[in-house]
Amino acid sequence: MLEKIARGNGSAVLATHNLESRKVAAAKAAELKIGKGNQKLQFAQLKGMADGLSLGLRNGGFNVSKYLPFGPVENVIPYLLKRAEENRDLLSASTLDRQLMSKELKRRLKVAVMGREADKIMT
Repeated sequence: MLEKIARGNGSAVLATHNLESRKVAAAKAAELKIGKGNQKLQFAQLKGMADGLSLGLRNGGFNVSKYLPFGPVENVIPYLLKRAEENRDLLSASTLDRQLMSKELKRRLKVAVMGREADKIMT
């Protein structure tokens, strides 16, 4: 599919929670000179899973979506349980997610505090 995108006659949503799969796909996209903002290539993850992966892709310039299953609870719960079973390795990645989110929160707080300090100096 990436080769079809590079030729201009395809598009794909790569839905993965796996860090290695993401690295391989991003490297192949770069090799094929698929522009990072190319609307025909998008990555997607289940909301609440692999947030660090999503952030890394987005910071790398790729289009990223989060999807949210919708429907009756009796249909959604089995789906979510299956995804959790398939992605057991995400439990170890949750530490990375927490570290990345903590770093981003600290960065935003620093920017907010610096902005307030600048406002005080100017008034």
